[in-house]
Amino acid sequence: MKWRNLILIVLLVPVLLYGALRGYLWYSINSTVNQIQSRVGGFATLGYDEIRSPVLGPIGVTGITYTPHGFNEPVKIGSVFVHWNEPRELLDLVQAFYKNTLPKQLRVSINQIKAPLSGDIASWLDANRQLNLNPPFHLPTSLWGCGSGSFNSADLREMGYDFLRVDLRFEYSLDNRSKDFSLYATMRNQEMMNLYLEGSAPSSGVSLSLNTLFNNMPKLSNVSVTYEDDSYVTRKIAYCSKNSNKPEKQYIESHIEQVIADLSKTGFYPSEDLIDAYRGHLTEPSKFTITLNPYEPMDSTAFGQLDQKNFVQWLGLEVMANEKPIKELVAPEAPKIAAKEQATEPVRREESFNSTPIYKLPDYIGQLARVRTKEGKFHYAYLEKAGTDQLTLTQHLVGGSATFVINVRDIDDVSVLY
Repeated sequence: MKWRNLILIVLLVPVLLYGALRGYLWYSINSTVNQIQSRVGGFATLGYDEIRSPVLGPIGVTGITYTPHGFNEPVKIGSVFVHWNEPRELLDLVQAFYKNTLPKQLRVSINQIKAPLSGDIASWLDANRQLNLNPPFHLPTSLWGCGSGSFNSADLREMGYDFLRVDLRFEYSLDNRSKDFSLYATMRNQEMMNLYLEGSAPSSGVSLSLNTLFNNMPKLSNVSVTYEDDSYVTRKIAYCSKNSNKPEKQYIESHIEQVIADLSKTGFYPSEDLIDAYRGHLTEPSKFTITLNPYEPMDSTAFGQLDQKNFVQWLGLEVMANEKPIKELVAPEAPKIAAKEQATEPVRREESFNSTPIYKLPDYIGQLARVRTKEGKFHYAYLEKAGTDQLTLTQHLVGGSATFVINVRDIDDVSVLY
C-alpha cells in the first residue's frame, strides 16, 4: 500500500507542477495585457478573445481588436505570440515582464494584422501617410505614387487592396560576452511586399527598461533592409499607366525621369547602374537589399549632419538588386532629362487637414473632412451637405457606405483635407 501511495505521489508531482507553472504563465500574460490596456485606454479600446499559456510552445493572446476612440472599425490581429526554446529562457522572459523590463532575448510574432482601407482608419492613414526622414534620406514622393504625390487609400482600393494584411516577426538578443545587441525583423504584406531587417548595436547603449527604451534607442553598428516585391509593382504600373493614358513602357520611362529629377533637387544624382536596376524593378518582380556599415555606431539624429556628397562613404552604403551588387550608386553630375517629358508629369501638392469655419464648408462638398466633437471624438468622412445647424457626412466602407448627421452645436472643430 505504501509503495502504491509513493508511486501515486511521484506521478502527481509533475502534474501539479505543470498546472502551477501554466497558471503562473496565464497570470503573467494577463497582467501584461491589463497593463497595456490601461496604457492605451485613454485613446483606444483594446480587446482579445483568449490567453494561451501552454508550458510547451508559444504563449500569447488571440483574437485582438484595437479600436481608436471615435473610429468606426477596428484593426484586427489574429494573434500575438512569444516564442521560446528552453525553460530557462521562459523563466527569464516571465521575470523580465514582471519587473517591467525586456528579457535578454525575445522572439515575437504578430499574425494576421488586418486594417481596412476604408472608413476612419483609412482616412487617418491618408492624413499621416507622408514619410518624414532625416537628411540625407529625403526620398521623393514620386517613388510612392504615380506622379509627384504618394498613394492614398482610394488609390490602393483601385489597385485591388481592400485591406492591409500584414504578418510581423521580431526577435533580438543581447550577448554580454561579445557586447553586441542583434535585431532581426520581417514584415509580410500579403500580395504587396515583404520587408526584412537585420541590425546590430553595441550592448552598452541598449536600455532594457520598457519606460526608457524608445527614448534611448541604440546606435546602430550596421543594418540591412531587404525589399521583396509581391505583385505590388505590377499593380502600381498598371494603375498609373491607365490613369496617365500612357502605355506601360512609356509611363515607366516618364516615371523614372520624374524620380531622377526629384532626387537631383536634393543633390543626390543616381548613377546609370542604379537607374537601370530601378528600371528592371519596375518591369518584373525583384528584390533590393540596402546595407549600412557606418564608420562608427550612429543614431538617426547623426544623419542630419551628413551631406549628399559624403553620406555614401560615411555610412558604408551598399545596394544589391536580385543578389547582384550595384557598383556605382552616385553619378558625378545630374543626369540629363528631356524637358518635354518632365512637363507631361503631373505635379501634386501634398495634402493636409486644414481647420475650416462652418460657413465655408459648402465650398468643400465632396471633400474628406475630420470632425472633432466637443466630447473629443473624431470622425473622418466626406462632406455631403453643410448647413448652419447640421453637417451630413458619408463614410466609405468595405461593401458600401454609411451616411450620418452631426449637429453643429456638438462640433469643436472641422478640418478639410486639401
